Amino acid sequence: EQAYMWANPQNAASSDNLYAQASIVWDDNSDRLAATNFGFNIPQTATIDGIRVDIEKKATGLIYDWYLKIIKNGVVTGTNHALTSLWPTTSDGWKVYGSPTDLWGTMWTPTDINANNFGVSINVVSGDQSSGIAYIDQIKISVYYTMNTPSAPSNLVASTVSTSQINLAWNDNSND
Repeated sequence: EQAYMWANPQNAASSDNLYAQASIVWDDNSDRLAATNFGFNIPQTATIDGIRVDIEKKATGLIYDWYLKIIKNGVVTGTNHALTSLWPTTSDGWKVYGSPTDLWGTMWTPTDINANNFGVSINVVSGDQSSGIAYIDQIKISVYYTMNTPSAPSNLVASTVSTSQINLAWNDNSND
């Protein structure tokens, strides 16, 4: 079994009808196409709630997902989100992987997401009895997060210093 390389992988960065593409023979799979460096800047105090990947794609022949996994710290990891449906053949179609609550089988920090080696990896397979070509026009990633609010202070004490001044003291319960 041979893995088939993706030509023009940089073309998956924008929806412009310029494609990353892999030609694949029957019952064989492509090499992985890794899309990284999405430029996220999620605040360090956020909690990551979920990750959604949208891929604009089409094919000639019977092409379908083989593996679709997340890339964390440069390593392909987590749950395989490959869909069993065939890729559209007449025009580009968008497919959605993950959701606002899907962590892809791993734990996340804002540092993981903000890293230039965070992304998604896809391999495809041809089910046709001849060759097929997989085309990817764009890969988008959306990251959903919740901002953590600091805990309220406690044990607030006001002490009178004079008729025009008081001193305040409290316990700071925040984590910053």
